[in-house]
Amino acid sequence: MGKTILFSPVGGTDPISWSNGYDGAMLHIARVYRPDKIILYLSAEMLAFHRADNRYVYCLEKLARLQNRAMPAIEIIERPELRNVQYFDIFFDEFWEKISQITDEMAADDELLLNVSSGTPAMKSGLEVLQTIRGFSRKTRLIQVDTPTKKMNEHAHEGFDVELAWEVDVDNAPDFKNRCHEFECHSLKNIQDEEIIKQLVKDYDYRAAMAVAKDMPEPDPAYLDKLKLARARQLLDFSTVTKLEKKTGMDVTPVKSGDARKSFEYALLLWIKKDRREYVDFCRALTPLIVDLFEQILRRQCKIDINDYAQRVFPKWVTRKCKAAGWSHREKEKRFGRDKVRKWDVDRLLQDKKLIDALDAAYPGGFSAQDISAAHLLALIEEFVADDQAKEAARSLREVEEAIRNDSAHEMISVTEEVIAQRTGLTTDEILKLIKRLFGYTGYGIKEADWHSYQAMNQEIVQAIDAGK
Repeated sequence: MGKTILFSPVGGTDPISWSNGYDGAMLHIARVYRPDKIILYLSAEMLAFHRADNRYVYCLEKLARLQNRAMPAIEIIERPELRNVQYFDIFFDEFWEKISQITDEMAADDELLLNVSSGTPAMKSGLEVLQTIRGFSRKTRLIQVDTPTKKMNEHAHEGFDVELAWEVDVDNAPDFKNRCHEFECHSLKNIQDEEIIKQLVKDYDYRAAMAVAKDMPEPDPAYLDKLKLARARQLLDFSTVTKLEKKTGMDVTPVKSGDARKSFEYALLLWIKKDRREYVDFCRALTPLIVDLFEQILRRQCKIDINDYAQRVFPKWVTRKCKAAGWSHREKEKRFGRDKVRKWDVDRLLQDKKLIDALDAAYPGGFSAQDISAAHLLALIEEFVADDQAKEAARSLREVEEAIRNDSAHEMISVTEEVIAQRTGLTTDEILKLIKRLFGYTGYGIKEADWHSYQAMNQEIVQAIDAGK
């Protein structure tokens, strides 16, 4: 069984209040918890009392005899130079060093009690803040002791007689009232947690922010739904986004129509990946967006809808899985219908001579591919889009994809800002500017402020945290 250790500053009503005849907090905690070791922290004034009549050790010895148990080990930290007991920073640093030393020496099943009722307000606050914000490596509990009168204790030392004080101590009665209770300083912990949440929001880490919010000691904060909204937006879960926008009153997605909303919100994730220096994911995310942008440009500028020349088919892994399991086509549709991918429908392409001729001209051996790629769409843009600037921007973006995307998707390589610039000739900021230019040819009507909507959302969430709602 582990040992119990009590760390206690000593205050004016320790060990026994001379004005009301009850235990001071230090002695009362020792009475209730029966620690194996007690560490007393004495300022200059308390040390003078100790040296005059040994009052603290005397009462602890009498208590051990009364309870018919071994005398706890006593360690006294003497601070004869400590007279400015009102300065918080003194105790914060010193208590951290001392208590860290204690916990480092504790066994795994030992526990440490911290008396936060004795000593000066600065001493009590120092212990509360250390436990709440920093925490310690072993099991540690904050112990508070109520005053017997439910009012502030009066400090009286004139004529104090330690032997008489012990004899008349009301708490020596067998049916004494336990005035100890353990507590967590929730307000301080909330402040700490909310500062962490705000930083996570600014870093676009909404999942982690939600986890911190859910673990706060008080019930779910009012702003938790706003964090859920931000996370749903980041996951492109638009059905949840719409529900939470109505619930919270926040309007976070500036582009509302289906295809435009999906494309634009996906594009904004590239800005987040760049800001978070997630360059591998940045490169991998380029291809789906480039394909989508090229499709929208063809639809808007040339009235060419790629879906008219495509079919949705099951990927090979689905076919293999269903064949091995013996599932019917109906079961295959039921289980994996959402996993279908788009392929070129060659029969439909052959019916449009201009399109198939443009694709054949882009490939010396003729067009024969199945997957719809950015390279195919660029060939159509080069042939049918009239705007030279649009073609130039599309060409540059395709070159970026070709230079960096395949390596980052299929090889274990380090991708940094410098690697991207070296391989593409463009920085990530310049790549994002290209993407913004191409959005201008989609007809989505995106405003400059829309590109900063994540930052606006984050600011609104931080303001809600500060306001507690």
